[in-house]
Order: sequence, then C-alpha cells, then structure tokens
Amino acid sequence: DLREEGGQRMGGTGSKDDAAIPHVPHALTLKLVGPHHPGRVLFKNSKQLASHQACTLTLANVPGWALVPKSAPKVVKHEGKDYDLLQVGFAQAAEDNAVEAVLDKHGLLTVDDGWCLDVAFWNLEEGTILNLVKDAQRHDPETLYGRRFCVNPDGSVSPLTAPHLFLGAMSRVTLVHQDHPEALVLEHPGSMADGAEAPLTLKSHKGMGVVAAGGPKRV
Repeated sequence: DLREEGGQRMGGTGSKDDAAIPHVPHALTLKLVGPHHPGRVLFKNSKQLASHQACTLTLANVPGWALVPKSAPKVVKHEGKDYDLLQVGFAQAAEDNAVEAVLDKHGLLTVDDGWCLDVAFWNLEEGTILNLVKDAQRHDPETLYGRRFCVNPDGSVSPLTAPHLFLGAMSRVTLVHQDHPEALVLEHPGSMADGAEAPLTLKSHKGMGVVAAGGPKRV
C-alpha cells in the first residue's frame, strides 16, 4: 500500500525530486484491454478529467485503489534517443498518494512533473503496457497517437485513435511467500477444499478475482 511509503504524491509534489517518488513494485500492471475484460478500470474523477481539469487518478469500480508509480524512474534508449521512463500500475492508495494528472491536446500529463502517459512502442493492441515517460523532444500533438486519450461516458479511458481499447489492470499470478503483502486470499476456500466448484474471487483484493489474461495459445 502506498500509504505505508509516505513521502510525495506523483504529480505536483513529485516534481521536487523524481528519484524520490515513492512506488509500489507489486501494483497491477497498466495495460490496454478489450471492452469486456474484467480488468477495465473506471476513473472516479472522470468528469474532471474530461473537462481538462487536474485530478487524482483514483478508481470508481475498485474503491480505495488508484494509479500509482510501480518503479523508480530509469533512462531507456529507443531509436538512438534517451527517454526517462516510469512504470505505473494500480494498487491500494490514499487519494493523496495517487497520480495526479490533466488531459489536454498533448496527452495525459502529470501535474507539474511533465510525465506523459505513453503506450509502449505506440502498439495499439490489447495487452500492450503503458508507462509514464519524459521526452525532451518537441512533437506535433497530432502525430502522437500513442499518447493521446479520450474519456468515455462510463468513466473509462481509451486511446483517441483506438476507442475499442481501454486502460485496464492486469497482473500474472505468481508464487510468493506466505507473509507477502500481496499474497492472494480466496473468498471461498472452503468450497474448493470440499471439492466443489467456486469462483476465484479474492478476499484479499476486494472486487477482484483470477481470470484468463488472454485466449489459449500453443507454446
């Protein structure tokens, strides 16, 4: 939980020292998802976002959760140029610790810090990761199709040129120690222990469950 980290909010106060931005390594990864994906997120402050007002990116469909930094900033190289990159994802967080951003013609930008939400490699396909980046180069906003977004009436957010896709939360199930803070606790363990079928909804992460991340494939 970001509340245990203390320190700055991403957006606004985070601009004082990017290296000191608190982050949550086990946050659910921010990715593009389809319209029926259970990880599609709805933003609590979508009306402010659609009106180009600065707001925190807290969730309406998973109360108590928000978009938060997932890693410390790092420099990456792409096509011979250096970019600052910050991974982001969804986790339990007090509103004061959520990413604060504004949506304008240049994209979804964190307040005061200048981080911009970016679809990785501008690959507008389901499952593509999104990060925050800092890009010193000036661009024509009309060409930035991987950084332009729109707010939908239900509170979801889509790439402007790919309205069939949405911002969503995805994470693979992995093995962790019993006392790990993000260990999954099932809501109906007794039924499964008795051999009965039960939905894999979670007691530890309210409103969430274990679902297929994609269709079957041969490996």
